[in-house]
Amino acid sequence: MSDIIRIACMGDTMPGGILHYEQIDGFCSKELLEVLRQADIRVATLETAVGDTPDFDEEKMKRDKDVIYCPTKNLYRLKELGINVVSLANNHAWDLGLPGIEQAKVELDKLGIKYCGAGRNRTEASAPAVLNVKGKTIAFIAYCDNKSGTCGYIPVATDTTQGINIMTEGNIRE
Repeated sequence: MSDIIRIACMGDTMPGGILHYEQIDGFCSKELLEVLRQADIRVATLETAVGDTPDFDEEKMKRDKDVIYCPTKNLYRLKELGINVVSLANNHAWDLGLPGIEQAKVELDKLGIKYCGAGRNRTEASAPAVLNVKGKTIAFIAYCDNKSGTCGYIPVATDTTQGINIMTEGNIRE
């Protein structure tokens, strides 16, 4: 067995919605699936909220209103892709508010997919997703930029408030 651990990193992944909703075949190219199968770990950004009853985040709706969410039944696509861990630190994870984040975590747990980057407070949002592969322990952490104009409204986790793990030099050093 090789000591080399192959990690495939994917960007924004939205398993559902208007682009792929109910599409059975061809949702992903065979070539991409083959590349993913060759990796030991597959990481993606879950660039969507998760839920079946869209109750949009009130603060987001007061501002930019660019909401993306997928029904919970579509998360199985992540498993089909072999995704092991997802980042929740992005500008759409919170589009359905805390219930959407909590629903995503419940569904990801059911699928055996680890996650990081968002939570009920800063401690939870900054906690790593830990995987054991080939006898090695690998931890993933996720951050999101929150500069005005780059990604719209996102709640930022603090010691006492829910949100995403914000990308600052201090957070990264810590």
